[in-house]
Amino acid sequence: MDSSSEADGSGLRIALVTATRDRRQLFEALVEDLKHTEWPTHVSWSWHVSDDASHQTTFYGFQQAVNTMIPYLDGPVTIWRNSEALGCDQNVVLAVYRELTDDVDWVGVVDSDMSLHPLWATKLIESIEWAAKEGIELDMVGAFNSAMHGTGSALRPGLVEKGSIGGPCTFIRASLLRSERLSQRVGPTWGKGEPGWDWKLVDAVKKKGTKMAALSPSYAQHMGRVGAHAPAGRGPYDQANDFIGKG
Repeated sequence: MDSSSEADGSGLRIALVTATRDRRQLFEALVEDLKHTEWPTHVSWSWHVSDDASHQTTFYGFQQAVNTMIPYLDGPVTIWRNSEALGCDQNVVLAVYRELTDDVDWVGVVDSDMSLHPLWATKLIESIEWAAKEGIELDMVGAFNSAMHGTGSALRPGLVEKGSIGGPCTFIRASLLRSERLSQRVGPTWGKGEPGWDWKLVDAVKKKGTKMAALSPSYAQHMGRVGAHAPAGRGPYDQANDFIGKG
């Protein structure tokens, strides 16, 4: 997509991806927030859920919840189930690249345990459009301004530059994903002594010299310690600095 099209969002296609593994109650809460999301109508939206071999009964519940989203988006709403558990990181990567068709401009990773303000998608699209108009090369932008990732100066009111950014609710430029080809590295050695998928992309952005940013205040938050990013539920876990609330 050329910069003029991205600047006004016309023809922009966003493929949303969510990885699941059990935790049905949290996922169903996410779906309710997605139903209350104000989706910018000048953008095309699809949603793909990739389940990492949850129990069949749980997966059936996921299917039912996913199907209720069909009327809300103009693009495909689909769900996939891995035949065996791959682990969260690999599941996310394979889901992302499954949706990375030639006409996709950005992939939005939305964790299954996120609480969302209705304007989260609108604010991210506004940030992408603004960056294009200003000639700013933005490769990753998130609705979740994590306290665990350093924050730089404000790019504009409501948007701050990040030194690194995680993947809980983050839009990633498709061209970055295509150039990194992370799906080709999935396998038995994945994650052994190397960073996760989001850190691999952070490193790629730093090498390119482009920018990462997050909304501030945040328009997404983890639902709580259960399911959030903390080792065995201990110690500090990944929370947004300044969640605006659910509206």
